[in-house]
Amino acid sequence: MASTLLLLCFVIIVATSNCQYTPENDIYAQQNFTGEDNINHQIQIRSLARFNNEVERENNLKIDYRSSFPNPEDYFIDFLINPCGSNSTFLSDELNRVHGYNCCMERFGKGEYGYMKFTPGEGKKYSKSEIKQRKLAVHFGEVSHNFLLVDENGNEIALENSRQAADFTIIDEDCEGLRDPHPSCLHRRLRAVKSLYEPPCFDHNQTVDASSECFTVNGILQHNCMQIAYSQNAFFHICEGRSSDNVNCGTFIELHMKNGSPYDGESVLLSQTKIDTPFTNGMSTTIISLTYKENEKRVLCAYRESRLRKGSIVLVTDKSAQCC
Repeated sequence: MASTLLLLCFVIIVATSNCQYTPENDIYAQQNFTGEDNINHQIQIRSLARFNNEVERENNLKIDYRSSFPNPEDYFIDFLINPCGSNSTFLSDELNRVHGYNCCMERFGKGEYGYMKFTPGEGKKYSKSEIKQRKLAVHFGEVSHNFLLVDENGNEIALENSRQAADFTIIDEDCEGLRDPHPSCLHRRLRAVKSLYEPPCFDHNQTVDASSECFTVNGILQHNCMQIAYSQNAFFHICEGRSSDNVNCGTFIELHMKNGSPYDGESVLLSQTKIDTPFTNGMSTTIISLTYKENEKRVLCAYRESRLRKGSIVLVTDKSAQCC
């Protein structure tokens, strides 16, 4: 009985071997064909996947280096000169009032400007369209009834929306009415006077003096400089690591001469300061040197002086007046 069982097991094993692995067997040939077909199919899938990866990689490279021009109306850049007052943040000898050197950090700020409603000395009043067309800049300290209040783009600002303090009035027996006989006259016996109070984080571009000092936002006094506040709704490119001190890497605020001068073209860099914040939340303040091309013995100026200084260099043009 035991021998029979062993023989039956042997027969079964041999039969199974002959059915799967004998080359002459039809089942072997079928399995072999099926295996080759599966391998070819897997090769095709992997080749297709490799091709798709290469196409995707090429598309990604194209996307990484694609150039496009954003809509400029979606972005803005804003600047304020000496946002806390004059260069040294000193606003008034009379009030001895200062805002502080860090008055324009991470807060809202906006400048306001004005177009004169008439030409001083002429007395002629212009229409609103003529005022906007002439764009005669208002003198610092002018009372509000003599100018049209506008923003940096020339858009009118209602006086009730102004950030500036309102004019105050004093009694003046000479005043007969509006601008009669003086431009500051408001009503009979009343004269308007410009307030000495100024809002913080405001534009004071009329106070720039290259010979003055200024403070950093940390309270460090520097020579021949001014504060400048900046803001934009896009990020600033900041270089870090080994490139952090590279003068050719990063985002800079630069000073150039508009339309150039007889000495330097408009593209010539006169001064610059590097921005070290990747983004702004409101306005941020830094300082910029007012020396000429980093020369501490020379400062930037407009060459508009009432007299000639000893040692000055005068440029004589073809349109200069001849004395003899």
